[in-house]
Amino acid sequence: IAIDPSSPFTGGAVLGDRIRMASTVGDMDVFVRSMSARGTLGGLSTATADAVKAMDAFGKDKIIIETVGAGQNEIDIVRTADTVAVLVPSGDEIQTLKAGILEIADVFVVNKADRDGADRTVQELRDMIQLDSGDGYGGGGGGHHSQEVIDAHDDWDPE
Repeated sequence: IAIDPSSPFTGGAVLGDRIRMASTVGDMDVFVRSMSARGTLGGLSTATADAVKAMDAFGKDKIIIETVGAGQNEIDIVRTADTVAVLVPSGDEIQTLKAGILEIADVFVVNKADRDGADRTVQELRDMIQLDSGDGYGGGGGGHHSQEVIDAHDDWDPE
C-alpha cells in the first residue's frame, strides 16, 4: 500500500508508485494499491487501515505500507503496522536527530550505502539508539518494539 502526498489545492496526487511498480502487473503474488493522503496528517490515508484489513482477509501474508513522509508527525504507521522500518538516506544526519523518527522505528535501513557518509549515518543511528536505551533523550526502550540498524553490508531477513 503506497500513500502519496496530495496537492493542498486540488487534492490530486500523482500516485507514482503505480508507475514505478508497473513491472509487477503480471505477478499474481503482488498487488499494489496506491492511495492519496487527501490532506490527512500522520503519513497515511484515512482508508489505509481498511485496505490492510482487506488484504489480510484475502490471505496476503506480507503487507508493506509506504507512508507519505518522514517527519516527527508522520507516525500513524505505528498504530497500523507490526514492524516499522524507517529508510534513512546515507549522509542525512538530520534524520538521526528527529525524535519522532527515532521513537517509531523498529528497523532503520540506511540506503545509498555506496555514497560517502553511509558508515557515519549507521554509526550515528546506533549511537542515538544506544542513547535512548538507557536514561537518554527518550526515557528508554526506543522503537515500539525493538530496534535494529541495517546497512547495505548486513544480511537482513524480516522474519
